[in-house]
Amino acid sequence: MIEKMNLKHSPPLDVSILMNQASTRVNCQAEDSTIYLLNEMVVQVIILMLRNVECGEIELQFP
Repeated sequence: MIEKMNLKHSPPLDVSILMNQASTRVNCQAEDSTIYLLNEMVVQVIILMLRNVECGEIELQFP
């Protein structure tokens, strides 16, 4: 079963950006990720490329 969540790739316009993390083949990120402060919580949305499989990515949001 394939399930796709609809997470935002970029932070909302009214947040404080803490750090940008570049994607590399070492960290398996599919694209760059931004860590930001939203409602007194640190949030990061990250898309990881899966290894040793035909294809696939996992999209995660860390509150």
